Amino acid sequence: MPKSKKNIRRKKKNKASTKKNRKKNTTTNLATIYKHHEFGGTYPVISGTKYSALKRIDNLNLPSDFPNNSPLKDFLKKELIRRLIAYLKFKKHQKTLYNTLKIKYNKKDIESKLLQFSNKSSNLKKLEKIYISILSSK
Repeated sequence: MPKSKKNIRRKKKNKASTKKNRKKNTTTNLATIYKHHEFGGTYPVISGTKYSALKRIDNLNLPSDFPNNSPLKDFLKKELIRRLIAYLKFKKHQKTLYNTLKIKYNKKDIESKLLQFSNKSSNLKKLEKIYISILSSK
């Protein structure tokens, strides 16, 4: 007895959906994963490298202290820039950014501008000085 067209279509759909699921599951271990808590709700599970970067920035270990081939340096840069952006929401700090680095604050593309700016080590040190000056003013 020949197979009906409906059965063939269902098989094709099932194969396509499993391929999509495989692609979604191949994310890196650096993505933030949310797990369910036993008392209800969810909480973020942060990877070990991100967590160590957070703690090192808290202790004022800056990205320029690490060698270029260190895997932590990239995470430290991103975390530093993330914290700078949080402080740049205030008008006073936007002016210091423009006066020292000649970068105008724009909510949409400030992160990409700062990441591109921080590629050179001398520019990275300027960003670190701005971060420390903002912290000392608080």
